[in-house]
Amino acid sequence: MSSNADNTSNTKEAHTSLQGVRVLVARPFDQGTPLTSSLKRLGADVIQFPTIAVEPTPSSQPLKNCFLNLDQYSHVIAISVHAVQYGLDWIDQYWPQLPLNIKWYAVGEKTAQALKDADMLAICSKTGFDSESLLNLPELSELEHQRVLILRGVGGRELIKHQLEQRGAMVDYADLYQRNCPNYSISEINDALITFSPNILVALSGETLHNLVKISQNKDIAIKNQHTVTDKAVLVPSNRVADQARSLGFSQVWVPQELNEQALVDCIKSNYFALNNMS
Repeated sequence: MSSNADNTSNTKEAHTSLQGVRVLVARPFDQGTPLTSSLKRLGADVIQFPTIAVEPTPSSQPLKNCFLNLDQYSHVIAISVHAVQYGLDWIDQYWPQLPLNIKWYAVGEKTAQALKDADMLAICSKTGFDSESLLNLPELSELEHQRVLILRGVGGRELIKHQLEQRGAMVDYADLYQRNCPNYSISEINDALITFSPNILVALSGETLHNLVKISQNKDIAIKNQHTVTDKAVLVPSNRVADQARSLGFSQVWVPQELNEQALVDCIKSNYFALNNMS
């Protein structure tokens, strides 16, 4: 009797522990730390190797005008947590109290939580966490002659702006930050991709993924004799980025149900154990 119980316990532990699994988290440090901690608690070996460096954009008059005239917008959309953080810094300079009658929107749960943490009522899709899901919100269906401000990073997707303009909105961008590819040394790249040799990569944006592949293809990297980065399993945020991953040569591409920490961990566990069972 006790033997069967021990076997059941061991089986359950084997499917909850990530002991010996090596995970590379390519998110910016502040965003990657919670996932890193969650995975380490399950026994995984994890390193953070950000492939995007986020920096605020220089001050400019057009950017200032967005926030000086904040009360003229009916809708403000935050694309990311960084957009909320840098946007709040600007708002605090000009608005001791927030203007009334603005509807605040967020792409994704974490962005919505960042707005809520600042005591802003955030409208967020309950059915998805991307731009397409946001555009399905009824509050954004009819926008004739209404002004919309999008808080984002330089060079983001144009989908939301184009769609809202087709619905009659007048849309402005507040380009609050810029994303650059970090300039890692050859030894840092070797340590992360070759010495550590991750089983799983976490790249939660298309740009993160592309930068990771670009970094891995550095012509001075010491080894090319075993596996390339595209031989690894990769966790991406959406089917759109999954298609990008496959076009880059990845064959093991995982998409979580949601983008909160627990859903990311669950996706890694279920796919990793399924992969091991198949092999």
